[in-house]
Amino acid sequence: GKDYQLWAVDAEHKDPVSAGIVHVDQNGVVQMRFKPETATRHVKAFALTLERQGGVPKAEGPILLLGNT
Repeated sequence: GKDYQLWAVDAEHKDPVSAGIVHVDQNGVVQMRFKPETATRHVKAFALTLERQGGVPKAEGPILLLGNT
């Protein structure tokens, strides 16, 4: 299986910081509160990737969505 995973792109971190797994309900609706696994202070963008089920510590899958802050 696969899961969508949200990432915070922060200038202080070499790699994007995981902000958690994104769950989509049966109607295709997403509501999510997130807390990055590592403190972030200068988030420049958020990215959504498709990863192995359960998520990964470092992004591996394709970037499906990228939004600048």
